[in-house]
Amino acid sequence: MKYRYDKEYVLHYSEIDSSAHLSLISSLKFIQNMSTEYFQRMGTDNFTVSTQNNAVWVITKTKIKFFRRPVWKDKIAIRIYSVRLSAIRFSVEICFESEDGEVFAVSKQEYCAIDIDSRRARKISTISFPSDLEVEEERFPEDYRRLKEEFEEGEFVYSTKVCSQDIDFSKHTNNVVYVRFLMNIFSCKFLEENEIDEFEIHYIREAREGEELEIYKKEVSDKEMEFLIKAEGNEITRAYITFK
Repeated sequence: MKYRYDKEYVLHYSEIDSSAHLSLISSLKFIQNMSTEYFQRMGTDNFTVSTQNNAVWVITKTKIKFFRRPVWKDKIAIRIYSVRLSAIRFSVEICFESEDGEVFAVSKQEYCAIDIDSRRARKISTISFPSDLEVEEERFPEDYRRLKEEFEEGEFVYSTKVCSQDIDFSKHTNNVVYVRFLMNIFSCKFLEENEIDEFEIHYIREAREGEELEIYKKEVSDKEMEFLIKAEGNEITRAYITFK
């Protein structure tokens, strides 16, 4: 069965940036909420798998490509569907469209289920998951980047502490919080003058409440940057952004 989920939104004031466009943070919150509701419809949401299977889904990678960012009060139709399934990984695509079918953005997201106690990967066959799932053709077939840049101390930007309001139901730092840490590097002026083209983030380890995170930025070119977040010498997250 081809599981799909569609929902329409009107872009609210709290979801725009200083240029009145849909912000990257809000884009990822939309993706997170759509994925949660999609998983609920398939009976594999975190409330279900945590109580029935002692597991939770975690995001391993997210990528989003912007063609044109909508502005305040625009109507957005968001569609989510399954595109990849293996023994331990599950991937979806999320498409943002206008009322007349113009594609604002396309995102892809990869998930892995982990055991609540051991925090190790679980086979999808060991948790509640639809056995009749059919994957669909990808609209965003471009693969994820290999983020392997070496960072030097001179590329350290700032440090921040993980607080209680950064923690989600999975008992770790919510995936959108890391993006907020990264985007705080840029000024409003820079973001108003440089339109986001593509953003990608890889989640490597979990960060917990009270941990001190170190944020690094490397300029690959004047329009491309790679980021690293570390805690006590361990890599937590890597990300990449390109501007038009």
